[in-house]
Amino acid sequence: MNAAAWIVVRHWPAVAASALLAFLATYVALEFALRIYRATDPVAKRLWLAVGAVAMGSGLWATHFVGMSAAGYPFQAAYETGTTLASWGCGVLAAVAVLVAAARRDAGRVAWLAPALLGGVLAIVMHYVGTEALVVVPAVRYDPRFVAVASLVMLAGSVGTVALFRVLRDADGRSRTRLQVGTAALFGGSLAAMHYLGMASTGFAVDTVCLGRGLDVSVLGGTVGFAAFVFLATMLLMTTLERRADLRAKRLDGSLDRVREELRYVTFNDPVTGLPNRLVFQDRLKQAVARADRAGTSLAVVFVDLDDFKAVDHSWTDSHGEHTLRHVAAVLEDVVRASDSVANVGGDHFLLLMEKVDDGQIAGQVAERIATILRSSCSLASDAPRVTASIGVSVYPVDGSSSTLVGNASAAARAAHADGGNGYRFFEARMNAEAHAKAQWLDDLRRGVERGDFELHYQPKVHARSGRIAGAEALLRWRHPERGLVSPAVFIPLAEQYGLINAIGSWVIDEACRQMGAWRDAGTLHRIAINLSVHQLRRPDLADEIARALARHAIDPSYLVCEMTESDAMDDSVATLDRLERLRTVGVQLSIDDFGTGYSSLSYLRRMPVRQIKIDQSFIGDLERSDEDRSIVRAIIELAHALRLEVVAEGVETDAQRDILQALDCDKLQGYLFARSVPPDEFVRFVQSLASSGDAFMGSLLEAA
Repeated sequence: MNAAAWIVVRHWPAVAASALLAFLATYVALEFALRIYRATDPVAKRLWLAVGAVAMGSGLWATHFVGMSAAGYPFQAAYETGTTLASWGCGVLAAVAVLVAAARRDAGRVAWLAPALLGGVLAIVMHYVGTEALVVVPAVRYDPRFVAVASLVMLAGSVGTVALFRVLRDADGRSRTRLQVGTAALFGGSLAAMHYLGMASTGFAVDTVCLGRGLDVSVLGGTVGFAAFVFLATMLLMTTLERRADLRAKRLDGSLDRVREELRYVTFNDPVTGLPNRLVFQDRLKQAVARADRAGTSLAVVFVDLDDFKAVDHSWTDSHGEHTLRHVAAVLEDVVRASDSVANVGGDHFLLLMEKVDDGQIAGQVAERIATILRSSCSLASDAPRVTASIGVSVYPVDGSSSTLVGNASAAARAAHADGGNGYRFFEARMNAEAHAKAQWLDDLRRGVERGDFELHYQPKVHARSGRIAGAEALLRWRHPERGLVSPAVFIPLAEQYGLINAIGSWVIDEACRQMGAWRDAGTLHRIAINLSVHQLRRPDLADEIARALARHAIDPSYLVCEMTESDAMDDSVATLDRLERLRTVGVQLSIDDFGTGYSSLSYLRRMPVRQIKIDQSFIGDLERSDEDRSIVRAIIELAHALRLEVVAEGVETDAQRDILQALDCDKLQGYLFARSVPPDEFVRFVQSLASSGDAFMGSLLEAA
């Protein structure tokens, strides 16, 4: 066979038509693939697959026969009907395989790669079956080099098309359209390239005679080409109209959602302030009471009544009154905690719901702060009267049930107004007595700071595996002249509220460094952990203060561990990260305390320069019985170790807890199982007892002392 016997392309318009058909068939098929992918009904999936396969397969098949009509043959060419129809079936099956591959939701590559390759193989088979429809004598001959290249092009195009579709199916808008055009161009180009490379591989003897009867090459190419264009254009129009209908439906759903949201807002919110109304407040109050009953805690209802607001509102414009109400609402929302609720229950009447309030003390502090802020900020015009508030507080369960708390708080507000307004009252005199007691505590605390009535006690930390001493945590105690040792849980909240915490924190830093120096001079140096409050973390000179204390007592910075709670570490995260980074440059070690109870994210934790995390004791107490707590602790330990952080478990009280934590590969342990917090001398005796006995898990510290 000489070169003149190979198929030669002669009709270039047919070439262009075949390439356009390949692109159009693929573009339409991608529309169907998207519907298959997004459909949730199995019947709908099968319907879209059937229609899409026929559309795409017919387009691929038409591409072949339009392309074949572009060639010049050395004989009168015609196709055998049965083989021609068989090639159409191969095209449809190729489309099925490609659509199935494109619509697979499997994350693994193998799951879609196999049908994608199968689709490419079937497209190749379609081409050569279509060529074999030319029943000729002698038989058609093929150049294996071109066949191999054509096959590789088609397989690569099929796999690449499915891979691109897996990207575009999650895109939207213009990016999706661009990706869809590119994907269709890739598969259509691969199909056209495979076809013409396949034609280049096909040759005939000079004296070849065609035995086929019935389907002329040119007639078939023109007929199927025209029919395919019409069919694909119809499918494209149908899918385009459907897509637009879907968009309109989504916009309509969005509009209905907005209307429903507006109706819901009007039903449950005050129109002026935007706060929840009485209906919402009563519902939240009932739920809060149920939670308080289960947890055995208290909650408070705070009633805020603006003094003589009606007279102010009548004397000024409506906008002035509305601005005042909105300002008061903003003040209340800013003052309360994130877990509290604020509501407007009619004009100048506001309600606050506060859970876990320690018998009203926190609620009283909030009420006092509200009165102070309103007193200083609510005059919105230079010559307008200043707006103040009468505030009443009722506490559950001592002041009644959910049905009476609001009324009792309102009565307390009226009593405050009768006293002249611009202040707050508790519902019962007993609560006033407790407020007075709090004031007495505060006065004593101020004197204690002036006299230095504080001590540091030390609770050992031990290595989980060996039981050897790994350092200690310094715990603050206040030695009250009349009440004895007072827990920090009592006085720290007062110190934080009234600006005494920084003075106390500075004393703790210096005393811990002094104690380490004393132990070092005695021949034993222990690493000490101190607790930093959020108020200290906000100080820009904290790192300098710690550096000066370390230098003053000649302490290696690595022996000081600064602990902060997870929630404090997340407070104002950008500024906090800067302060922590400055502490790291000083050389101290940083630890996150109470880990698991806050809201730190993995990305934020990775950026924090901490060396250690302490698992909150709330997860340790029920470790023996709670699978959930064990799972949480395991996850925290694995996360910390993945980030190369050391893990300390606090609150260890039983041998079983210790054994579980050892099995979970926790690094260090702390708790009553090993020792309670004690003064420095008793801590030294405990360490010496451990060293002399060699028993890391001897009796408690009190027994050792």
